[in-house]
Amino acid sequence: MKKVFSSLKNWTVNLSLKDKILAILCLIVLFACAVLTMTYGRTVVNSDMAIASLFADSFYKHHNFFSGTWSYANGDIWTLYPTVGILSILVHPFFGAGDVARTIVVVIQMILGAIALGTLSKKYFKDESWMLMVPLGTMYLFGIAVYVLYDGCYGDFIIWQPLVCMLFINAYRKYAEGKLFSVKLAVYMVILYILSVRGPRTLADFALPMIMTVVVMVYIRAAERKSVIWKTDLKDAIYWIFANAIPAVLGLITYNWLATWHNINNVKESLMVFSGSMSDVWNGLIKTVLYYFEVFGFQPDVSVSSMTGLRNFVSIVMCAIVCIIVPILQGRKILKETKTIQFIYFYAMLHNLVMLLCGVFFDFVIKYHMTSTVVLFVIVSARYIYAYWIKQENEVRGYAWIVLFVVASLIECVAMLSNVSGWKNRLEAQEKVSDVLEDHGLTKGYATFWNAYANQLYSDDKVRIGGITVEQNRLQEYWWLVDNSIYEPEETQSFIMLTDEELAGEYNYDTILYGYEQPVDEFVIEDALCYNDVRGEYRTNLNVYVYADDYAKYLVNGSNDGVVEPKEMFFNGMGTIDDSQVALTNGGLIFGPYSSLDKGEYIVSYNGGGLSNCEVEILSENNPGDYSYEVVSTSDTVITVKLTVTSRVEGIQYRISNNTDELAIVLNITVDRE
Repeated sequence: MKKVFSSLKNWTVNLSLKDKILAILCLIVLFACAVLTMTYGRTVVNSDMAIASLFADSFYKHHNFFSGTWSYANGDIWTLYPTVGILSILVHPFFGAGDVARTIVVVIQMILGAIALGTLSKKYFKDESWMLMVPLGTMYLFGIAVYVLYDGCYGDFIIWQPLVCMLFINAYRKYAEGKLFSVKLAVYMVILYILSVRGPRTLADFALPMIMTVVVMVYIRAAERKSVIWKTDLKDAIYWIFANAIPAVLGLITYNWLATWHNINNVKESLMVFSGSMSDVWNGLIKTVLYYFEVFGFQPDVSVSSMTGLRNFVSIVMCAIVCIIVPILQGRKILKETKTIQFIYFYAMLHNLVMLLCGVFFDFVIKYHMTSTVVLFVIVSARYIYAYWIKQENEVRGYAWIVLFVVASLIECVAMLSNVSGWKNRLEAQEKVSDVLEDHGLTKGYATFWNAYANQLYSDDKVRIGGITVEQNRLQEYWWLVDNSIYEPEETQSFIMLTDEELAGEYNYDTILYGYEQPVDEFVIEDALCYNDVRGEYRTNLNVYVYADDYAKYLVNGSNDGVVEPKEMFFNGMGTIDDSQVALTNGGLIFGPYSSLDKGEYIVSYNGGGLSNCEVEILSENNPGDYSYEVVSTSDTVITVKLTVTSRVEGIQYRISNNTDELAIVLNITVDRE
């Protein structure tokens, strides 16, 4: 502990008056962010944000970081990144899996981010620009507060971007000393490998811009000496290209291997698919630029004289300075800077160029995808502002910039903390649902995604809730960011919880709620505070149906487990059907289960008897151009089809019909990934 306090003391000794003002401001901002997270942040935990706690639950249940029962989402596999996953595992034994633990994780991540920025500033930039980086990388990014200050799933770029840069610089310095292989190079490659295991998108975040930066730095070196030494320059470029490419490729190989035995739920945003038209490209460019201002907290349709209106002015000016003006000014002086600063600058600009191109040409524009670009803009701009505006020889101008930054920060801080008012009442409203469920003695149930995991978290894991989707005659398991073992039947009573809006849907609720088993109790949680990704927060009634047994035995899972049972299919009534088989007479047809399927090659087998004259079809009305199939073989007991899916397909149907007078029996349909 003495070493820790000594290290902290060393960070603040011999500070000038300017630095002391900035240091105090930095601490105030960090404290304010922590207060916001630990108060208001506890009241806005939705099911997406609750996932990190569920991930920790899964780890301790199976003692496996890559448990095969865990379903990922958006094609991402969790490793050290997103950091909230591993931090939730570390925090779980001490604070459990409730809202307090979830927000503690975010605060820890912010502190780690501040340490990473501080280390980059003091040890590599040789200055105190971290005092600007920390406020700019946390409080000022209020437009993505849900990802940085509440959820934290994308706030970890404040850790990984500076850390990756520092590790690379360490490795390069050893190489410059003549050490071809070093411990520091090994550490860098291991970290890059682990980050790359997350999936293909991490190439744009780390490996690709790093490779591009290496090429640029070699070119600059050659330009400075006004000659190219092919033996040296080409060797250095190839060496560092491979030093980045090898861990990245190994990471992707590991990712693809993990994807063969995990449900990773690839969606369009996680695949590299070109925009549909040039108008989409133009719209992508406009959206990207406007999103930068939103990331810095700009909110439309507010009064200019309100606190939010004042913050809008700050947001516009700060975004323009950090993301446009200063990077251009730094670019004009970059060749006069040290090699370390040159490296960070080119890495940041090339990374942001890659992300911009992804946004423009691959329709990849989502605010949380821009977090890493903003963090790198902050690092570059904060160092420049500190070096050329605050530490300039003209003391008056230096203090003027500090005063402006302090005033802007206070406006941001007051506007941010205005959300804290009434947080306890909001928390009571959020806990209302889980409290009512506990009062009825319920410990396990099922609800649609947005009403499932948030309420489990607010119950401190006392009520376990599995996500479901409502199909025509059944409830289907929703394998998305969940430990699938929640759907295993247990010897316990259970409940189904649906909103008024869900019950108003055109589904056969008489069969769903009463056809398989009669509920032993029904009650309504009135005026519950709910959330979904379309409406945001809203109030509605939650209708709860209690069953004596675990309703899991009546849930279907489509092709998630590789087998489509008769009970998961739709039937036109020409023949007979039960849970074990379908008997199709002339004109008989079964189809379904309207589930999703990731990109890949599959063998689909229709199993039964009397199938030789049956006709099969695979159909998706949602994604008609994203798959193809061909019948490989046909026999009396099995029809085999090869299915190729080029992009994630939703609403897929496996259809089989009998147009003969002979009876056809269908036992099941298996879907095996090659």
